[in-house]
Amino acid sequence: MKLRYYMIWCNSDKTSTLAMATSLEPSCEDWSRASSADCAVAEQRELTNSEMARQEALIRPYNTYLALAMQWDFPGHDPDDVDIALEYVAKLERGEADDETYFYHAFIHSLSRTTVTFENAIFSECYEWPNWSCSLAEYKTALEAWRVFIAQPPYIDNEMIVELPDRPAHIAHNQIGPLFKGRHVLH
Repeated sequence: MKLRYYMIWCNSDKTSTLAMATSLEPSCEDWSRASSADCAVAEQRELTNSEMARQEALIRPYNTYLALAMQWDFPGHDPDDVDIALEYVAKLERGEADDETYFYHAFIHSLSRTTVTFENAIFSECYEWPNWSCSLAEYKTALEAWRVFIAQPPYIDNEMIVELPDRPAHIAHNQIGPLFKGRHVLH
């Protein structure tokens, strides 16, 4: 999986830029590609905004969670937050902690020695925002690259493509669980 970090203009007179992140996963233009069993009925009719948000989370989880976390939870004007998160990762890698949880603008980041789980900080776990996990190695790589990217002078043509490490076998490709009584359960 790859992430793309890039800059956009954040005002009409084009004097300020904003660091952005996205994944290079397939787009969700074709909603019928959804594989979620609990959305099978929705495919027969026009999807609601809730269903479309859920489909985006299911089809493009790296974009919905990891890239969005870089963009919103670690804004380019405050690299200290990235350094703090990398310190948490280092503590886990050194065995000084078994888990760490911290709260940011978009997500609650729950780190263990092997995985990072993202929970929406505003809505918690819900239909549109089921919790999602990636490996600690993927998270660390994304953070380290984001730190390098936001440290550069903010030119509009700045871009960085980040190759994430291979997903370990113990983390399913789509770590979002099935709908169960209005909640999503991780396996």
